Amino acid sequence: MLLERAERAGARIEQARVVSLERRGPGWRLKTRQGWVEADYCVVATGARNQLPGVGTKLRAEDTMLALGYYVAEEQEHIDIQFLPQFEGYIWVFPRCGHLSVGICGKGLPARELRRRLEDYMRERGIRWNDGVFYSHLLPSLTRASWQRNEVGGEGWLGVGDAAGLVDPVTGEGLYYAIRSGDLASQVLLSDAHAPQEKAQAYRAMLQRDFALDLEMGAALARRLFCGRILFASVPQRMLQFMRRSPRFRELMQDLFAGTQNYLTLKRRLLRNLHGTFLDTVLSFLLSRTVPGET
Repeated sequence: MLLERAERAGARIEQARVVSLERRGPGWRLKTRQGWVEADYCVVATGARNQLPGVGTKLRAEDTMLALGYYVAEEQEHIDIQFLPQFEGYIWVFPRCGHLSVGICGKGLPARELRRRLEDYMRERGIRWNDGVFYSHLLPSLTRASWQRNEVGGEGWLGVGDAAGLVDPVTGEGLYYAIRSGDLASQVLLSDAHAPQEKAQAYRAMLQRDFALDLEMGAALARRLFCGRILFASVPQRMLQFMRRSPRFRELMQDLFAGTQNYLTLKRRLLRNLHGTFLDTVLSFLLSRTVPGET
């Protein structure tokens, strides 16, 4: 749909893979299997597996996570999320039209081990994967230090989406940031307010104001959210307990995973709701032991 809208707006769609590019004066020459294409400016949207030298962010092993899973011919109406001990990631079961997406994403483990853990989970829940369609993706998941040196633009080019490392380090969500960064890049390119050599810096500043600082904060929180401990239990365990017993905390976590609660203001909202959340939890705990039939 977005591609069709771009074409209607005047974009020329070339269904060709760019295999290399080189600087030519103030512009670029892009090599495809069909020949060469000239361009004044490059917007790099290659995804995380960018093989074009000199453009896009530089991802190290610690700046990536793997996501893999199966599309299986089963149905359910709810979403399942499973956290694993000392694992910076999670397993999901997402309903789709006529089938389920069952997958795992995380950092620090090879694909073979992620697949084993996912298949163990599916076996325990009776979800068959033998006839399913397997998928696998590499996702950016920048550390906080890497956010501070992230290359989102340079002389004659801007990076968008995964090619610029613009993915939520906690949830692995990248679609919104790909679309939004493309929007911001187009605004910079079409604006006469910045000279060509100033556009990369202007784009970087727009990303920081819009969402990049929030993703950097998410990178600082990610490992603590998945692997940290609080009140003698893991953070995911306590989160689930608070969500069961506190409507305020449940609403906060729903907003966080839906993307409507950002990381920069998360601490402030937690502190503001702490008294109410604690009261909800205590009352729920007490009532579950005094109301017949409640556990």
